[in-house]
Amino acid sequence: MNFDWDNHYKSGGKSGDPLDYAKARDWKHNIIAKYCDIKSNSIIDIGCGDLQFWQGRKPAKYIGVDISQTIIDSHKLKYPDRTFICASSDKTLDISADMVMCFDMLWHIIDDEVYMKTLENIKKYSKRYIVIYTWNSNPFNIGMKSRVFNMLVKFKKTRKIDLSVTTEDGGYQKYRDFKKYAKQIFNGDFELIDEYTNDKWKFGSMYVFRKSIRE
Repeated sequence: MNFDWDNHYKSGGKSGDPLDYAKARDWKHNIIAKYCDIKSNSIIDIGCGDLQFWQGRKPAKYIGVDISQTIIDSHKLKYPDRTFICASSDKTLDISADMVMCFDMLWHIIDDEVYMKTLENIKKYSKRYIVIYTWNSNPFNIGMKSRVFNMLVKFKKTRKIDLSVTTEDGGYQKYRDFKKYAKQIFNGDFELIDEYTNDKWKFGSMYVFRKSIRE
C-alpha cells in the first residue's frame, strides 16, 4: 500500500521535517550551483512537494512535478510564473530541462516498476545534468531503528517489522541500491561525475550525473 500524499498535504502535512530541510537546503543548493545557474538554466523538479527547498530562491525556468493534486493546485495559485504538473513520476511527460532534480523522493516509491520507470523518465527529461539525493545505504538496519519506528508510529504503520533485515517499512519508505539501478537505466547515456555526502546525514548522498558526449 502506497502512502496517500494528497491527504497528507490536505491535512497540513509537509514534505519531510522542516528542521531537516532548513539544515540541508543550503548544502544541496551549493552543490547545484557548481553545475547549474538556477537564474538562467531550466530545471525540472520531480517530486517537488511543498517547495520548502526553494524558500528564498527563485528559479528562472521551473517545472515542478508531484503526485498530489492538492499541492499542485496550491502552487499554481501562488506561483503563476512557474509550471506545475500533477502526475505520478512513472508517467512519461513531454518536458525537458537543463537539469532534472529528484530529492528525498525515491525512497518513497514502493513499487519496483514505478521506481525504474521514474529513473527512465528522469533520464529522458534531462538535456545536461541529473541531480538526485537519496539513500546510499540501508537505513533500516544500520542505526536508524528508533527514527524509523517513530515514523511508523506517526503514520500508524506499526506492524511488526524486523528492522535488522528489512528494506522497507510497509508502505512509506523502501531502500534500494540506487547505484545499481542508475547504472542499469542510465547505461552510458549519463555518467556519474560526483557523489557528495554530509556527516550530518550519513545515510544519504547527492549524486550528480552528466550527459555523455557522443563522438
